[in-house]
Amino acid sequence: MSNEIETVEEVKEEKYFFLKINGKVMPTPSVMSWTIESYDLDSARGIDGSLQRTLICHKEKIQLEWRSADMTPQEIAMVLNAVMPTFFQVTYYSPLSAGMVTKTMYVGSRDVNIYSAIPNRNVVADSLKFNLIER
Repeated sequence: MSNEIETVEEVKEEKYFFLKINGKVMPTPSVMSWTIESYDLDSARGIDGSLQRTLICHKEKIQLEWRSADMTPQEIAMVLNAVMPTFFQVTYYSPLSAGMVTKTMYVGSRDVNIYSAIPNRNVVADSLKFNLIER
């Protein structure tokens, strides 16, 4: 066992993170929900009512939300800029894998609810929400 003392930043950056985008640790979301979506080429009900389907694949989707108490305006900007590319690498906990995974994902609509934007004063955002979908 090492006798080296780690700084808080080293621990935060390297060992104890909840979400990384393109290798950069993001602020911990207030809420994260996980979904697995099934994509079909086609599907229909037979005459007996049974489902006939051509399953193409399953893809993971994570719904993320940060509340204003959890983030500064600079952190909101950092997260928004991290998801600007068309595709990016996301490391997160997957219940399907029972551990951390890294997947190529893309972002859906990004919503920031602003409840105060008075000129020459602080802009206050209530929340930041978006979905990340596996490519």
